Amino acid sequence: MHNLINLYNFISAGEIILPENTLLPKFQFNDDWVKQGQHAKKTGLVYLWVKYTNNEFVDIAYVGKAGRTLKMRAGQHQGGWKGSLSKASENNRTRIIEWLSNSNNSVVVYARHSPILKINDETISSYSIDEESFIKKFRNLDCNLWNFQPG
Repeated sequence: MHNLINLYNFISAGEIILPENTLLPKFQFNDDWVKQGQHAKKTGLVYLWVKYTNNEFVDIAYVGKAGRTLKMRAGQHQGGWKGSLSKASENNRTRIIEWLSNSNNSVVVYARHSPILKINDETISSYSIDEESFIKKFRNLDCNLWNFQPG
């Protein structure tokens, strides 16, 4: 499964951490991701939350999309974990906290910029269908995704 992450050109963008003395997960981006300007590209992308134990791949937990930047989307997740939670945000926060409560576990965030398509003489990002295709692909490969549905 980890080979598919590389095959489809996902890049390690950072991780989700659980700072000490808090129950609010936080995104922490890799320096390389930021230095390359990847965090600021507004082309639409798909991202993964990948679970590891002792740096060994366990499962792909979540497939998401960001229409603008990963930093903005991460901020939306974090805002959802702080405020009045939707059921999906509450479930994701609970799962992350449970997973990260074991110090041997981690959640790495991978991302890839989605292909740009020309449809009806308009140039658009394919991030929505890209997300849907990866959810379907990883579910078909028996990943235990936390997503209820695409979008």
